[in-house]
Amino acid sequence: MNLGGKHLIGWTELVAFPDWEVPRVQAKIDTGARTSALHVENLRRVGTDRVAFDVIVGRRKNQRSHPVEADVVKWASVR
Repeated sequence: MNLGGKHLIGWTELVAFPDWEVPRVQAKIDTGARTSALHVENLRRVGTDRVAFDVIVGRRKNQRSHPVEADVVKWASVR
């Protein structure tokens, strides 16, 4: 819904990562956040500047994964 140039969104929305061929992932919306995170498993290095990982698609009983390989942009610690 468009409200005077702004879009009304829900607490969660479906987002896609077409470059990774991930059609849709449920995302929680936090307008006050400075960063965001993606649930992945099996993170591993592929060479010096690439990684491979499985993007987790779905939740709980319907949990599936989608394999991805991507360039490393930045390494950071998550607590």
